[in-house]
Amino acid sequence: MVSYLRMDNAGENNLLEARCKSSDWQFNITFEYTTKDNPQHNHMADLGFTALSNKGCAQLIWANVPFKYRYNLYQEAFKTARIA
Repeated sequence: MVSYLRMDNAGENNLLEARCKSSDWQFNITFEYTTKDNPQHNHMADLGFTALSNKGCAQLIWANVPFKYRYNLYQEAFKTARIA
């Protein structure tokens, strides 16, 4: 059972809250909205995670690590990946 729902305050999410509290659905859900400076709204943080992920994958490919071992080694590859 969902008690809390945390999301940004986009228009579709406001409509979802209104619909959940309407007489049609009557869900007992507490809606929480995130603030402006959360990582969900931080474009540069999202790009950084994407860049680190791509560099970690590229390291594993460049090192010719077999597919069956990449899952075990991906954490170490991502730790050593750096954003230039």
